[in-house]
Amino acid sequence: MANLTKIFGLAGAVAVFTGLAYGQATCAAPTTTTNIIRAEGTTEQVAAVTFVCTAPAGGATAGTATVQVFISPSLPVTSKVLSSSSGATEALLQVNGTAPGTNAAGAAGSVQGTVSGSTINFSGVQLPALAAAATYTFTISNVRVNATSLTVGSGVPPTVSETIFVSGSSGSLVPAALSSVQVSFAENGLGSSSIFKSFNTDNSTPVPAQTFPTGTGSSGGTNNFVICNSYSPANDKVNFTTANAAGGLSAGKSLAFVVRVAENFATAFKEAGTFNGNGAAPTAVDGNGPIALEQSQVGVTAPASNAVVEGTRFAINFSNVPSAVTLYVPNGAITSTNGSAAMAQLTASAPGTAFAAVAGSASSSITSNTGFASGGANTLAAVTISSGAGSAVFEITKADPNNLDRFDIPVFAVTSSNGVAGSSTAITASVSFNPVGSTVIPNFAVTSSSNTVTGSTFNLCTTSLLFPFVTNQIGFDTGLAIANTSTDPFGSAGATAQAGTCTLNFYGSGAPSPSNVVTPNVPSGTVYTATVSSVAAGFQGYLIAQCAFQYAHGFAFITDGVGTSGGLSEGYLAGVIPDVNQTSRGANPLSVAAAGTGETLGN
Repeated sequence: MANLTKIFGLAGAVAVFTGLAYGQATCAAPTTTTNIIRAEGTTEQVAAVTFVCTAPAGGATAGTATVQVFISPSLPVTSKVLSSSSGATEALLQVNGTAPGTNAAGAAGSVQGTVSGSTINFSGVQLPALAAAATYTFTISNVRVNATSLTVGSGVPPTVSETIFVSGSSGSLVPAALSSVQVSFAENGLGSSSIFKSFNTDNSTPVPAQTFPTGTGSSGGTNNFVICNSYSPANDKVNFTTANAAGGLSAGKSLAFVVRVAENFATAFKEAGTFNGNGAAPTAVDGNGPIALEQSQVGVTAPASNAVVEGTRFAINFSNVPSAVTLYVPNGAITSTNGSAAMAQLTASAPGTAFAAVAGSASSSITSNTGFASGGANTLAAVTISSGAGSAVFEITKADPNNLDRFDIPVFAVTSSNGVAGSSTAITASVSFNPVGSTVIPNFAVTSSSNTVTGSTFNLCTTSLLFPFVTNQIGFDTGLAIANTSTDPFGSAGATAQAGTCTLNFYGSGAPSPSNVVTPNVPSGTVYTATVSSVAAGFQGYLIAQCAFQYAHGFAFITDGVGTSGGLSEGYLAGVIPDVNQTSRGANPLSVAAAGTGETLGN
């Protein structure tokens, strides 16, 4: 809240000077057009305030004025300091300017304010003499506050108000505490982020077309991400066209998930502005102003180092990224999927500097064959990951102040075949404004609007083989053979060579302890052989072999002896259980099983 003791003390002085009002202008209640500020922002610009002071019948004498602005609740004022010696800030008071931006800082009738906590002081404002009934028009602009302490709920948004106290020397103004005026409402600038369609692919068959949900909500699709084969330019291209932007994907073999970034109110996302050097209001970089700009000082001649300011930036912050995984995001323009003309694009520039596009793809093989949502640049850029965490920062390059913007950012994951150990810990992503904790304008804090959403987990690519009967009892033994057939003569249409161990799981009488046995590594193009007597002596029952590679096939041979003294012998092919990392084990019989479901005996 404003310092009421100080204000009431000043109001007491008003009573003392009331009898001396002859020749003094009297100030009316201030007016404003209330705006909405972001509750995540530490440098949010509140609406400009105007008030008019009218001279009495005998006119008003020339003099100087002092104007104090008290912010309520007591939010820290964070207007940019332009002079370290004087403490002058960008907060500006103008007198008799025909419009905001008419009087540049330092001109007659224009004063830059100094700040103390939640109070702004404008001292030594030059006031000319006024004829009878003439007026002074005061405009206060470029006031920024730290809004992060405001509590935003589901009800009426919290408000920010200004209470203004005026006084004048030489009897120019009647001292007065003007009525409080609401300058801003505060709301979260970011809507709830979502993960849509975590994709599951083994890279051995085309991924069916996927469709994004049209509304908001929780994630769709599966969360397991499986990479069984290494990537090549021939099999990792992505079809993410303009037509598909709101409708779907096809053949997205390295697409892990899509992060939806939503705007919570129509002017929360702003584009950059360019100063023209004469103290007037900045214009939009794309020439489509006047629109909501990220840093819209008026009446302040910007330093050369601040000639171009950045648009709103948001970061997608990733966690729990396995060390063997590289994440990629588009570096071309991405259009809003909510009927808006807004655009966002990955930026390589530091906070407080103009947008700089990311050049090229970090991997020439990770490209799209048609382009991303805007139909623009077709390449991807790698996200820098350290200790499992990293961020991709995007800038709003075109704002739409009339719509709620929404960006669907595809995230691609690349790793080598079975390069990531199976894990139930998913990659997570959170969306926040950017930068956080910086000294530049704009600046933000991480608040409750930066919700964390769950992306993909990683599972190994496997083949599971069912041996329905094996025995090493009553004189019988069983020979086992597991072939790694991922080496074949089919070239680019064939399998990709893989290797790994197999875990033999025994179920039945006399199972070993522990009941699973791990084989040596089985290289591609080789066959592992063993007898039950050598790995689980005295066992009889069934066996499931889980091999950490695709294209495993098995054969079992049961006998109670060979040669002239041999007796009964029987052999069979092991059944192949569908990869449970990608689909649950179904009990469909082979004759009616749909492709990719059920169990396949002898295949």
